[in-house]
Amino acid sequence: FRELLRYMYADRITVTLKNAVDVLYGARKYQLWTLTEICQNYLRLKLTEADVLNVFEANRRYELAWVNQICLGIICDNPIQAFDDECFWKLSGKSVELIALRQVMNCQPDQLLTAIKKWIKINRNAFEEGTRIINVARG
Repeated sequence: FRELLRYMYADRITVTLKNAVDVLYGARKYQLWTLTEICQNYLRLKLTEADVLNVFEANRRYELAWVNQICLGIICDNPIQAFDDECFWKLSGKSVELIALRQVMNCQPDQLLTAIKKWIKINRNAFEEGTRIINVARG
């Protein structure tokens, strides 16, 4: 919120990977189209495989379709790296389900299922949700 105020009153902004989703949401909510473009360009240029899971999970608060699209593109281009990332095990069920719903992914179906099963094992309180996600992944 502070960054939005700074942008509106001082025409300055500091967009980071930690605040990009929040700033983008605020920019869209208050119809600050130039700021929206700044945030989208920042994410296009700076978002990498190393950061994508954190940004993807941060987007669960707002469910911005554009953020989901760019994140899922990066995740699905190299899902094995995502599955091996410690951040994958901390994802919400909704995030794992969105990944499982992707029709095109650069891995074998059994690799996706193995990752989901490991996510269930680590997130023991999500057994029912995980079982549902496995069924989604199987199609």
